[in-house]
Amino acid sequence: MLDVQINEIREIKTIMLDILLKVETAFKNKEIKDYKKIVEQYDHMKIIADQMNFEQIKRIQDDTSKTRLSILFYAIIGTCLMLVKQNIKLMEILNESFKIDENLPKSYVDVESH
Repeated sequence: MLDVQINEIREIKTIMLDILLKVETAFKNKEIKDYKKIVEQYDHMKIIADQMNFEQIKRIQDDTSKTRLSILFYAIIGTCLMLVKQNIKLMEILNESFKIDENLPKSYVDVESH
């Protein structure tokens, strides 16, 4: 992979690891106080991923990134987004199962549309 691609993936990785740590803490403590913060981080991550995708398109067009590397790059970014989305859903299931926050169901974010 190109150095720029590695750096972009590292940026996504940093956000994803922070979210996963927050979700892990939520499950350990059976609390969901960071739910909205996690969703905000996911939204930020999505914006960054969209920008990275735009930059990757430019690399494809100017032939600095080959097809296989581009496929790998898109797969990694997409998988990171999917993992975070699934963790948000897990927090919602945690809340439903343990009835931690009765007000949260009204604030659920439709991460499927993101």
